[in-house]
Amino acid sequence: MPQLRPLLILLIVPVLALLASAPAASAAPIHDEFERQIVTKINALRADQGLSPLRSSRKLARAASRHSRDQLRYDRLSHTSGNGTPFKVRAAKIARNALVGETVAWLPDGMGDRADRAVLMWMQSPGHAAQLMRPRFKKIGIGRWYGAMSLEAGIALTANFSSK
Repeated sequence: MPQLRPLLILLIVPVLALLASAPAASAAPIHDEFERQIVTKINALRADQGLSPLRSSRKLARAASRHSRDQLRYDRLSHTSGNGTPFKVRAAKIARNALVGETVAWLPDGMGDRADRAVLMWMQSPGHAAQLMRPRFKKIGIGRWYGAMSLEAGIALTANFSSK
């Protein structure tokens, strides 16, 4: 048995070294390439206005993704969930004691560069543009789901914002 101890150590040390060098599960990207394009475009517009850039938030992205999926499930574009839960109630769960905001969009198939179109649509709407340009916002989470709304294929897109 004493002869096995050095052998076990020789086997365990490399395994521990591999585990220590493996990236943590939280190191996974918060947003995919499309969603990062949206954040980049929004931050470029904010920079033009002298505003600080928004940082991506995993928590906000998960909430945005759930809401986008919910919109497809209930076949409606709204800030109110399909079960009737208003954004104000959902927001309290997203970021406690923080100013929060949300923008939603429907991007039908065939729109070309959808990231550009989504940000352009939001900026052409005074209420949505105000959300994107709100100086107190510090974080953003983008979530999208591909599916059909009113029998039209496309992407349900949600952006959530938080001051903390």
